[in-house]
Amino acid sequence: MKNKGLFSERQEHNPREKAFAEEWERENTNCQSIDYGYGTLQNLFIKTDGCCGRLWSPFLYRRIVTQVNNRDRFIVATVIQWLGSNVGMSFLHSALKKCGYKIVKIES
Repeated sequence: MKNKGLFSERQEHNPREKAFAEEWERENTNCQSIDYGYGTLQNLFIKTDGCCGRLWSPFLYRRIVTQVNNRDRFIVATVIQWLGSNVGMSFLHSALKKCGYKIVKIES
């Protein structure tokens, strides 16, 4: 995995951490038909100044603000996987509760 974080071995015992890590890996696949085509992490660091006359296009004037490197990917992948841990889920629960949402497990 290109976007593998620290403690990735915990995914073996925690299906939530595994799901978060796998989804993050999928979101960071280069795909020319989605946003700018670099994957979510790099796309977050692209600035658009897309105005050309009356026609606005995010593809006309875009620039990479910072180039994401392997260290950046490692750090972010670690945080994303952590969100699936018990502590990370508690963090998500608290943050979402403050804006009127809650996490509910889907019963099978």
